Amino acid sequence: MLACATAIAAFGTAGPAMADPHPSAVVQAPPSPPSPDDVIGLVQTADRAADAAAFELLASGDAAKQAAVTQMLAIAQRDQEAARAAAASRALVVAERHVAEERLRLRGLSTQAYVSGGNTSLDRLGDLLRGDTTDPKGGVAIMFDEMLKNQVARLRSARAARGGAQGRLEAANLRLTQAQQAADDAAAAAADRQRIKAEAEARRFQALVDQQAARNRLRSAAGAGVQTVPLGVPIVGDPVLTPEDLAGWFLGSTYHSALPTPITEFAKWFIDEGRQEGIRGDIAFAQAVLETGGFTNHDSVAYNNYSGIGHCDTCAGGFAFPSPMLGVRAQIQLLKSYAIASPVYVNPLVDSRLHGPRGCCPTWGDLTKKWATAPNYGPIVMGIYSQIVAYALPRHALLLPR
Repeated sequence: MLACATAIAAFGTAGPAMADPHPSAVVQAPPSPPSPDDVIGLVQTADRAADAAAFELLASGDAAKQAAVTQMLAIAQRDQEAARAAAASRALVVAERHVAEERLRLRGLSTQAYVSGGNTSLDRLGDLLRGDTTDPKGGVAIMFDEMLKNQVARLRSARAARGGAQGRLEAANLRLTQAQQAADDAAAAAADRQRIKAEAEARRFQALVDQQAARNRLRSAAGAGVQTVPLGVPIVGDPVLTPEDLAGWFLGSTYHSALPTPITEFAKWFIDEGRQEGIRGDIAFAQAVLETGGFTNHDSVAYNNYSGIGHCDTCAGGFAFPSPMLGVRAQIQLLKSYAIASPVYVNPLVDSRLHGPRGCCPTWGDLTKKWATAPNYGPIVMGIYSQIVAYALPRHALLLPR
């Protein structure tokens, strides 16, 4: 294996960096040169975009339906208020007519009393008032007084009814205005939701086009054979390959792990730990294969150390870690300290000495003569990773929907 000559000298004695409870300080990876595994990442990105577009379209469709229902309810309410306002208007017309009729009757009675001088025949008014007729002239006076009082009361009642009808009409017109405004607002909201839905449909269509293009590129790349992944790929970044890719390649290779832990577990740890810290755990797996001779050397078996951490050229062995999973975490954390000048860790440091020459190595190629003394360290790591990519490309192509 390649010993880590410079890493041990770079370890500090300061206490462990504490975990950031909100790992929001995500470091952006520097631009990466074109790589054979890009097509896998493009498919993954396109799939996520297509799923997001489908969800957006579903949500916008539901919102458009709800807006349409709201609009229909608002229109129904407006029509109901319009009917009520029309009824109130008709009632006011009737009330106005009653006032006019009662006013006319009062005017007629008043005029008749003035013209007759109170001498109207009792026979003509007897059907309206039954009283003492022994004094015809007095009876007529009583008759007119009572009729005038009664007519005045009826006019007042008619006017009160007209006032009530007027108030009800004004209230109905106010409700109608409000209902019309609500219907207009609902119509505008429904139109806006339909516009959003149409835009979501367009984005969904474009996402499907992009998804198909990415899949076609992957199918084409799957038959191209082994292509070397460039040394300029950043250490920082999300894994492209899956645990199944890593374990499947290893189990089909000439390597035979000497560890009791299944290689499938290691593959999962490298991907999960790498994703947590923002480090390419899939390439770190290839580094571990190089450092351990396929998980067979003494450090890996005895110390859970899979990357030569602390194992200098003249050292009997490297650092020991409490468990296989923490050995993987230690490698990921140390890689982060090499790639980033001021790393912030999601998990507490496995070992307080896990401090490399911070920020020295943004890319995997930069690890040459820094992580280990070999002058071709970076190319060998990327060569192993290239073999894994060559295995993964056809596998991912076969998994694509037909």
